[in-house]
Amino acid sequence: MRLAAFGRGPVLRDTVRLLHTHGHTIAVLALARENTESTLTPEDWASTAHLLGTQLVVPLSTAALTEALRASGAHLGVSVNWPFRLRLETLAALPGGILNVHGGDLPRYRGNAPFAWAILQGEATAGFTVHLMDEGLDTGPIVLQRQVPILPETHVGDLLRALAATAPEMMVEAVDGLSSGRLVGRAQVGTGLRCYPRRPEDGRIVWSQPAERLERLVRASSEPYAGAFADWCGQRLLVWRAGAVPWPTPALAVPGQVVARDPSRGEASAATGEGLLVLRRVSLTGGAIVPATDLLRSVQTRLHDGVVHSFADPPVA
Repeated sequence: MRLAAFGRGPVLRDTVRLLHTHGHTIAVLALARENTESTLTPEDWASTAHLLGTQLVVPLSTAALTEALRASGAHLGVSVNWPFRLRLETLAALPGGILNVHGGDLPRYRGNAPFAWAILQGEATAGFTVHLMDEGLDTGPIVLQRQVPILPETHVGDLLRALAATAPEMMVEAVDGLSSGRLVGRAQVGTGLRCYPRRPEDGRIVWSQPAERLERLVRASSEPYAGAFADWCGQRLLVWRAGAVPWPTPALAVPGQVVARDPSRGEASAATGEGLLVLRRVSLTGGAIVPATDLLRSVQTRLHDGVVHSFADPPVA
């Protein structure tokens, strides 16, 4: 099938290369500006375009993208990490429509940061979805979906890496399935959840919250994101790995108080509004990630969040 591809990032590169390997023609490859954390260079994209024997364009407007898609003579579009909403004229530029890969379980998780939100919500699974785009936000017909488990040790980076590894083959399966008639888009049922963007400041640990909720915050904020954090000795302490456990014995402590250390495991436990948050891997801003006890060296340590707390309730004996 003759395809037009657009977007950015390594997943787009891997997707168009795999489509090419499976016999599809990439008629045009349109690029958005790379993220600042991307390792891809203009030379990398030039090499990819040469391998595919395709035209490489960098449209500076929606109108330019629409014209590039129309001029390509492609039947179907493939969108991977395109950062802007598409207008109706762009969606209508190709007769077969435009496929998009979404890192979320549609229709439940539409919009931004769906993996982080799924972890925060305590979901048992996350979804990868290939769907045909329409004017809505991730509302178009679903062509293909897969589910992956969210385990107690699953961090947001694990889901992002799993999507990066899985998305190219899902897109190939979707294109092949649409081409052969084996797959058709099915309308989404239900309104789902609109996921709004998360910012680095959303990772602040509020110690009066339950430890289980804070543990999910750590997993949802970890690499490649900015990390969950607390204030410590006038610095920002970033928490990259942590776990939630109940109090081993009845106790009273102000939330954020470090109440136990285990240097043999590198763990320091802090009181929360309900249970203990066991800090395992931490860092200071710009510093190396180390075992928590390398920095938190005393049970006199207090971690702060700018909130005045009452005493944490002890468990019932």
